[in-house]
This record gives sequence, C-alpha cells and structure tokens, in this order.
Amino acid sequence: MRMRTVAALCLAGLVMLGPAGARSFKVVYKDAVHLDALKEARDGNLYAAGSDGANGAIVQLTRDGALTELYDFKGGDDGSSPTGRLTEDTEGNLYGTTQQGGSAGCGGTGCGTVFKLAPDRSETVLQRFDGTDGARPFSHLERDKRGNLYGVAQQGGDTAACNGMGCGVVYKLAPDGTFSLLHTFTGGVDGGLPQSVMLDKRGDLYGAAWEGGVACRDWLPMGCGLIFEIAADGTFGAVHLFAGGDDGMMPGAFRMDAQGNVYGAVFYDGDPTGATNSRVVSIAPAGSVKVLLGAWAVNDAAFDRTGNLYATTASGGDPRCNCGSIFVLPAHGGPRIDLHLFGENDADSSFPATPLTVADDGWVWGTTEYGGHGNHGVVYKAKYKP
Repeated sequence: MRMRTVAALCLAGLVMLGPAGARSFKVVYKDAVHLDALKEARDGNLYAAGSDGANGAIVQLTRDGALTELYDFKGGDDGSSPTGRLTEDTEGNLYGTTQQGGSAGCGGTGCGTVFKLAPDRSETVLQRFDGTDGARPFSHLERDKRGNLYGVAQQGGDTAACNGMGCGVVYKLAPDGTFSLLHTFTGGVDGGLPQSVMLDKRGDLYGAAWEGGVACRDWLPMGCGLIFEIAADGTFGAVHLFAGGDDGMMPGAFRMDAQGNVYGAVFYDGDPTGATNSRVVSIAPAGSVKVLLGAWAVNDAAFDRTGNLYATTASGGDPRCNCGSIFVLPAHGGPRIDLHLFGENDADSSFPATPLTVADDGWVWGTTEYGGHGNHGVVYKAKYKP
C-alpha cells in the first residue's frame, strides 16, 4: 500500500464586502487527483475517494490543506474506481463503493463493491456485485441507527432489461453482512438508472431515478425520471413522475432537507430565452413541486443550516472560459449572488463537478474536475454571510 502526505500547496483567499454581504472563496489544495464529494468526519478532517493511482484511492484532507493518501485500491478483489461521498460510523470506519473490481463479471472489469476502511487503514470488502444483484454502485451510502447501509447501483438486477445491462437496484447491507435487494428497476414506470438514496426520520427511503416513469420527450422513450419511495415495510411507490414541464426531467443526485422534502437539479428545456437549461426543484413527501432556482448547467445544490441555498454550475461563469461558478440564493430572499466564477480570480481551477459538502462551521466545500497542479483539480471552500 502506497502512502503519501503532502503539505498544503495553496491557501489563497478572496473576501468581498458590500450590500450583498460578505462572500468568501478559498482554494485549499491544488493537486486534488479528481476527488469526489468530500465527507466531513467526526475528527474534523475531510475524506474523499479519488482517482489517484491506477485504481483509485481514499484520502484524508485536513482543513489547512495537508493531504494524506490512506488506501490505494489494487483493482482486483478489493475493488477499483471508488466513487461517491463516503459514510462514517461512530467508530470512525468509512464506508463507500467502487464502480468496478470485486469480481470477474461485467465484461471482466468487475461489477463493483461495497467496502469499509478502518481507522488503521485496513480495507474490508463487504459486498462484491455480480450483476444479478446490481452493478456499478453509484452515489453515497446511507446508514441508519442500527448500522444498516443502503445504496443504489445504476445497472444490474434484471439483466434482461435496459438493453441487457439491467436498470439498477436499491440494496441494503446489514451489519452482519446480509445483503438484500429492496427494489429491482425495470426501466418502466418504476424508473431506471437510480442516482441516489436518502433516509428520512421514519426509516423510509427516497431516491431519484434518471429515467423511466412517463414519457415526455420523443428522445426520452423510457421516460423522464421520477422520485421514488421505499417504505420501511418494503413497499415501493412513485412520489413524483417528472413530466418535462416546470418540474423538468432527468433528476440527478437529490438531497433531503430538514423538513423531509427532497431537492436537486433537473434538466429543463422550457426557457424560451435559452438563458437556462436546468433547475433546482424541491418535492414534498406528498409530491408537490416547488422551483427553487433556474440557471445554466446546474449540477448540484445544498442548503446550509441558515437556509442559504448554494449551487454550482458545470459551465458558464466567466465568459472567457465558461469554467463554471458557485453561487448562493440567500435565505432572506433576493437574487443569486455569485461567490466565485471559476477562471476569473483563480484561472487554474475549472469545472466544479462533484456534490457540495456543507461543513459544521458554515463553509461549503467542493472540488473541481480540472485545474491545479497536473490539471488534477482543486479543493475549494466558500461562504456567504449576510
């Protein structure tokens, strides 16, 4: 196992004051090896999966920018290509998924794994997918108070569906290692290509499926996506079927707010001006839809504890490079406030592409796909204060 510790390479900051409030943006680390979403752990550090090495790695990042590589995947039984935000238990173990490795299935690349990384940096594979039980596990794992893990795999399950790839599954992994499928998607009205799963206070699961549901465009014959619920008793149902109107279509990885509403970015092609092609919508447990914002190429949004809504765009921003942006909709109302246009004040970072992490101290952390040393991306943080 290869380890490395790298000191902080950059801690550049920008603070702007004015009628819009204080806006802060800082680049914390400039060799981010294409890190996925960051996880704030109980020890105060941040942890993430990344593409460092041939098969990916798990890294630790301190708040002052020191990065330590904790585990290198070998690409065989232990998995390859880790993805999604990590999950932590009360003992400091980290849980995550790899999209490949684990078995010899899925064309020889392996169908993916669920793994645990202990504080002593030892890795344990908890599940090796074989295709019939899911393939290409994606997004983060949810963990309940009993220690059960819940997740989605974008493919696999019924391998006769979705052009022989399978339309994906929702699964549960108990602390004793028992694996069970909670739902196998068919690509029909129940959806397909699940993007995320969320656990509410009652123990019900909610998630977003990128396709399936009802057809709303000729070029989306399998349907425009849906929000689904799996009740604690195992009953599966659709909370909202996207219809391609004000509600948009093709939902990404949704989140859940404190009131139990789910929210996230959707594709939207109904703006006659062409100024926006995406929206962030909120969907109540009863299925009603509220449009929170519209913008160009929104790829993630997250509320902080005071109700400010942060969002990133994968393009737009500084017209000199269209490298993306991070902005906020203040809780007190008013128009969006740009916190940073990538390429404007920090030209060597571009294209924020992973979900945001709202830390306990109010900073919002994220990573970019490109920029920094070796063009591997950077880790940044931003904050808005009225």
